[in-house]
Amino acid sequence: ILDRVLVGIEQGTYAGVIVKDLSRLSRLSLSDALALIERIESAGGTVISIDENFDASTPAGEKARSDFLSLHRMMRRIYGDRIAGAKERAVRLGMWPLPVVPIGYVKDENRTLTPGPLAVKVVRAFELRAAGQPWSVIGEVLGRGPSGASRVVSNRVYLGEIRYGEFLNPAAHEPLVDVATWEAAQG
Repeated sequence: ILDRVLVGIEQGTYAGVIVKDLSRLSRLSLSDALALIERIESAGGTVISIDENFDASTPAGEKARSDFLSLHRMMRRIYGDRIAGAKERAVRLGMWPLPVVPIGYVKDENRTLTPGPLAVKVVRAFELRAAGQPWSVIGEVLGRGPSGASRVVSNRVYLGEIRYGEFLNPAAHEPLVDVATWEAAQG
């Protein structure tokens, strides 16, 4: 969307960009955000921030804009660090950190994965794939297409692992398949 807006400003279709606050303009680094604003302004466009009242055509307003961009960047990093810390703690404690629970599992009251009603289908899918059955057959068992079935069978969560980015808990919950079956299904 931003690329289309930039082209529209450069072609004279748009007069500029209006944002709630400068953090809504981009998630770029400070220097890249300033370069984006300079691109808009050099094309004759204007950037207006509703919540941050400044006139960037003045030296004080230009400084205020840079301060707001820097402040928003800092806040994104602080919030990102907090979220990453919460996810890391959740993984370490064996708590599922994502909103969607993998097929075959349910979340208990502690947010730990436990085998659910579809666990038998997941186990069967691994066994069939380990026996060389095609992805279309695996998909029918799981109620997914071949690519969805492939994603299930390649997911290490079924070994009892939780991985979120760089965070790993290799024994977070009860596995649905053993290592030998999982590895055979990968072949």
